Amino acid sequence: MNKADKATITKKAFVEKLSERTGVDAKTVNSVFMSTLDLITEELKDGNKLEFRGTFILGTKVQPSRQAQNPKTLEKVEIPERRVVYFKKGDRLKHLD
Repeated sequence: MNKADKATITKKAFVEKLSERTGVDAKTVNSVFMSTLDLITEELKDGNKLEFRGTFILGTKVQPSRQAQNPKTLEKVEIPERRVVYFKKGDRLKHLD
């Protein structure tokens, strides 16, 4: 499958598919889905790692501060330390390579 064949699934389409699979109305599915995303975001903000065994791991790591250079002016710029989210796939997703 090449890049042009891949589709982007919107949140609305995802919720509709999930609603059809579970038999639960779309409004309830949307509410649960948004609550799940909010909880995942809160946990990552608190620095916790989320592990869904066999599927994936989400966590954060600190990217240290560094010096960069403005390509136009060649001026040195300090980039502050920041936390970034990482994703590590589990066994269920490894076959996608």
